[in-house]
Order: sequence, then C-alpha cells, then structure tokens
Amino acid sequence: VCHTESAWTPSSFTHNTFPLLGAHATVSDCNDCHHNNYTNTPSSCEGCHMPDYIASTNPNHSTSNFPTDCASCHTESG
Repeated sequence: VCHTESAWTPSSFTHNTFPLLGAHATVSDCNDCHHNNYTNTPSSCEGCHMPDYIASTNPNHSTSNFPTDCASCHTESG
C-alpha cells in the first residue's frame, strides 16, 4: 500500500517495490523523473532520455538514425 484511501499524502511508497538500478539509483530528486505528476511518469527510456539522445554528438544519434530505445545499445549503468 502506497497511500491511504482518503489521501495521496503521506505516502509510504519506496523504490524497494520498484527498484532503481544502475545509474538510476543515484537520482536524488524524485521530480527528475516524476515532474510533480506521478500519473504521467514515463515508463520508457526515451520518455526521460530523449534530450540526451538529441544532444549526443559522439556519435550523433539523430543523424545516424539510431533507435530511440536506449536499452538496445545502453545498460542502466552507462
């Protein structure tokens, strides 16, 4: 149970149920992923990392037409 039926806060949710692995475990601000809206949190790599994809230069992911599914080339550790 993450919260009571009468209120969203306080919440008892922890990422023990949904673990953050690799580099994601070092995120210290929940808003980095949740953007103050827990119902629309991205569930795909590109949902959060598209700015990184677009900004990449070595190699340039956009002009190289790499897939936007980060996990096809990257791990959660790097």
